[in-house]
Amino acid sequence: MVPFVFIAIIITNIVMIMFNLTKTMDVDIWNYWQPLFIASALYLTTGKMVIAVASAVINMAIIFKLADWTQKDVEEVLGLEGISLPALQTTGWAVLGYPMNWLLDHIPGINKINWNTENVQKRLGIFGEPMMMGLIIGMALSAVAGMPIADILTTGVTIAASLVLIPRMVSLLMDGLIVISEAAQEFMSKRFEGREIYIGLDAALGIGHPFVLSLGLIMIPITLVLAFILPGNKVMPLADLTALPFYMIFAILPSKGNLFRGIITGVVIATITLYISGIAAPIMTSIAADIGYQIPGGATEITSLAVGTQWYSWIVYYVLSLVA
Repeated sequence: MVPFVFIAIIITNIVMIMFNLTKTMDVDIWNYWQPLFIASALYLTTGKMVIAVASAVINMAIIFKLADWTQKDVEEVLGLEGISLPALQTTGWAVLGYPMNWLLDHIPGINKINWNTENVQKRLGIFGEPMMMGLIIGMALSAVAGMPIADILTTGVTIAASLVLIPRMVSLLMDGLIVISEAAQEFMSKRFEGREIYIGLDAALGIGHPFVLSLGLIMIPITLVLAFILPGNKVMPLADLTALPFYMIFAILPSKGNLFRGIITGVVIATITLYISGIAAPIMTSIAADIGYQIPGGATEITSLAVGTQWYSWIVYYVLSLVA
């Protein structure tokens, strides 16, 4: 599937740019795995390569448009100038995040609550600093998990360090990527004179912001609680919990960093993700078996939160599977 999907996505991107259907030039080849997974699932269930490749084209065409639509906020709030985030599991949630923010903005009382980084730091003083928040959240999570005192302290310090160091690491990465981005924009401007072109990069650049990291950490225990209380849920999240900041960027970005609204939208995103991950489990398990993955003992099926976050791509999956 890999060469067919990769070539199809690249051609789709080029054609859309040529006909002014998108401003995003996607160089984030690593995240082509996201439409590739859905394409693989379709090929597994239908046996038709054309249908499978078509799903990748449709999914990425949608995400290119969403990346264009959200780029100004990515630039203004996250400080990523001239960069868009064409990742299914991240920017796909903009379709939910912006309407949720609009709804919360029109609920009396709720619309007055604003837990942004500045307000939190002002009210909590030193305890509102990202480092202290990381220490407190890390120690609280590990204490609930029943870890020994030494591990509780180590976890708290580790997460505190992450909230300080990751933004700085991303900043250093951005220094290098800006050079690449400017060179790519210069290359494109010569061929598309007068056109505004965004460079599509990995959503990892977005998780360096303190409010994105904070929301991701807070959503870890919330997602675990949801896994236990949601009726009909059969997914126990584990490894993917560390990736929650990726999924939560557009839970908090529409409100410009309002942590209160981010949590509310994050709960909705986590709920949908858990249910979709459960629905996708049989397909995920079949693909894993095909490549010889050893299913853990005692587990009947496996899945991934990342698969659940690609929400609209499953609509494409089911529509094309009916066509096939």
